[in-house]
Amino acid sequence: MSRLNPEPSTATALIRVLLLLAMLLAAFACSGDPAANSTVGRAHLALEDAERSHWSGDGSRPLQTTVWYPAPPEVAGEEWRGGVFRFGHSALNAPFLDTARRPLIIVSHGTGGSAAQMSWLAEQLVGAGFIVAGVNHHGNTVTEVRQWPGGFIQPWERTRDVSVLIDQLLEHPDIGPRIDPERLGAVGFSLGGYSVLGLAGVHLPSYEVWQQRCGERADSHACQLPPEADFSFDDVQSMQASDPAFQAGLKRGEGRFHDERIGAVYAIAPALVALLEENDSTPGAQAIRMLLAENDEQIELEATTAAVERAIRPVSSQASLWVMEGASHYTYLAPCTLRGRLLVRSLCGDPWGRNRQAAHAAVGADVIDYFSHALSHNESQGAPLDH
Repeated sequence: MSRLNPEPSTATALIRVLLLLAMLLAAFACSGDPAANSTVGRAHLALEDAERSHWSGDGSRPLQTTVWYPAPPEVAGEEWRGGVFRFGHSALNAPFLDTARRPLIIVSHGTGGSAAQMSWLAEQLVGAGFIVAGVNHHGNTVTEVRQWPGGFIQPWERTRDVSVLIDQLLEHPDIGPRIDPERLGAVGFSLGGYSVLGLAGVHLPSYEVWQQRCGERADSHACQLPPEADFSFDDVQSMQASDPAFQAGLKRGEGRFHDERIGAVYAIAPALVALLEENDSTPGAQAIRMLLAENDEQIELEATTAAVERAIRPVSSQASLWVMEGASHYTYLAPCTLRGRLLVRSLCGDPWGRNRQAAHAAVGADVIDYFSHALSHNESQGAPLDH
């Protein structure tokens, strides 16, 4: 199996993570960046995209958004929980720490999830001086009362969500002036990881092309409905034939969603990558880093790494890949409560021995280091790391 940047042994990896964390803390102390000692602020915005409809066909497409940002240290944060998940500590509607312009990272959640699921990463990024925003992707999020097949079958709509969200955040009277528009990045998990690849110049195949490729490899995980889906392919075919909103989304999927404002992307256990072919990426694509799990239940590791070599590596010279030992797909979900670990082991258990909190700390350190270099005004973008 080919790995662009193989992971070192567990002991060596732990030492590197500890050294990296120490270096980051020292850098904050030396630079005097006040974000290192700030509270994580959190705000929820009810945005929408008036150019696309709700999957019901009634009204505009909602873009329910969470923004994390540095807040004054004297503001007390509170624990944020949802169901069996723990979403960290943050201060709802706290004031901003200062008026400094900071890099913005957009986070894209996995299938059936929510922006809150990315809090474990968002809070680490805020501590390193970033502003972070995540949108609940309409039709494919637990925050809505029902699922919409279009939200699952049309991942390019999620990619467009990110670009529209950037537009609206840059125009926001309070948030926009605090964003450095020259330092924009995106990170996604699972279907979110696949979605953000589209921003970097990877051409996400249309539904028609996806069907054609799956006709040749129907047994691939990338050709199955995810376990979170409560509908069948028969339902999809029915909507394809008769639903105007679904049909409009399919038409948009024939385009490309490359957003040149985004300097780098980080894809965590990205779904569907195994189906990418040689001509599915734009030459000169932005810096791309990918993180896979050694024991992923949803992503075919060998097929995905092969697709990275044939479809992404040739057009993104600074693409890099890290395979985390002992991790599973759901290692990258938010930490669970004790009740979740006891009752929802499929999502909250870590059967291969990788401690979830330790994995999150390692990933957070890697993401911070990656974006700090990739989005720097003074350094070459996207330099691969030694994993």
